[in-house]
Formats: sequence, C-alpha cells, structure tokens
Amino acid sequence: MPRKTVQDENKKQYHFDIKKATYEVIKTALEVGFEESSNFISFYVKCAKLIRDSDDPEYTVKKSAIKIFPDDLMWEQKKNEITFKYKGKLREDLLKLYSLYASLSVLERKNSEETRPTDDDIDDLLNRL
Repeated sequence: MPRKTVQDENKKQYHFDIKKATYEVIKTALEVGFEESSNFISFYVKCAKLIRDSDDPEYTVKKSAIKIFPDDLMWEQKKNEITFKYKGKLREDLLKLYSLYASLSVLERKNSEETRPTDDDIDDLLNRL
C-alpha cells in the first residue's frame, strides 16, 4: 500500500468535515442552553456561513486554519482553554472541530515549506535574468 504524502493529504476536502463539525458545535451548544442570540452561537454561525457561502470553501478553511493555528503552540493553548472552559459533549465537539483545523494548519504549513524557493532556485533565477 503506497504511503500518503503531504500532497495527497492536501487533496482531501477538509471543508466538508469542518463544516459538519461546526454544525455539531452549534447544535450541541443550543442543546445545552446557549441562546440563539449569544455571542458563542453567533460566532460559530458566522464561521459556518463563511464556509457554506464561499466560492472556494476549501481555500476558506485552509486560510482559517493558518490564522487560528499559525504554530503548534497555539493548538496546545486552544486545547487547554477548551478543556478548562467547557464540559461534556460541547467540549468534545469543540475539540474535534479545532483538531481538524489544527491538522489542516500543520499540512498547510508543511506544504508551504516544501514549495518555498531554495537558495539554488534563487541562483537559477538570477542566472536566467
């Protein structure tokens, strides 16, 4: 069985999973008593609409992932914040959502590093121009 590469993983359609996980967070929050007009619900509704209404939802979630988790330390901080602040199914749903964003962020940062020009690439450019 061939090994998956970063490029293979980047072909996955993360926006489907992230949209679904966002919907789950909203449903669970409503079930545990958050009001529809609360800041919590408003925030996640805005996120879901941004994905749903985007011309390129995959690009939207990739950019959001990088913004939320520009490095691995931010995921640890977010995980601790969620664990401290929320309980039960809402905690589980939030951790699932943000773990998807964190995984996507790692893949996007690796892909960015792999496609970054090397010194040899710059030397070749200098020689051509």
